[in-house]
Amino acid sequence: MNSRPVGRTCQRRRRWHKTLSPIYICLILPVLLAACTTILPVRTDYDREADFSEYRTFTWVSDDPMIMPEGGSPRVSPLNRQRIISAIETELQKMGYDKAAGNQEADFAVAFTVGTRERIDFDSYPLAYRRSWYWRPSYWDYEIRARTYEEGMLAIDIFDQATRKPVWHGFTHKRITSGDRSDPEPVIREAVAAILAKFPPQ
Repeated sequence: MNSRPVGRTCQRRRRWHKTLSPIYICLILPVLLAACTTILPVRTDYDREADFSEYRTFTWVSDDPMIMPEGGSPRVSPLNRQRIISAIETELQKMGYDKAAGNQEADFAVAFTVGTRERIDFDSYPLAYRRSWYWRPSYWDYEIRARTYEEGMLAIDIFDQATRKPVWHGFTHKRITSGDRSDPEPVIREAVAAILAKFPPQ
């Protein structure tokens, strides 16, 4: 009978495991962190002739800076309106912009739009179709299931205060969850930060 040095083999396996474990951790950890991070999609548009480098101060377009979307007014509570206003002001000040004491002293004015809409997701699931004498993957039926959910949208618009013309537009959207309804402030701040991260345009 052939005998193997069991002790040495186990030692080599332990050393190999200890060597590769940090490598696996370094490879897997970013994937796990990315899976736990929600990245909101943001789209922007802007006036190519506007000089954003001259902007230093901001104000609101009016006492009520929320622009009503087409098709009716959204269901936005006064508290959420104030949360959006506070989040935009905080984010702009973090970016180095100062809130002007009066409208005439401001370089640009800010407005925002909030909207919701019902969306439907369709998922298809393959169902294997079996015959008595064989089974092939090509003989599949599909079950289609529909799920209805609510999607929220936030848009921020920038107007040049001197010309009163729109110069920048950014918006994002997100599926509204029960957690967003019970505590809307985190998702509001997340959406505002994601949009204004694209301002000014590079």
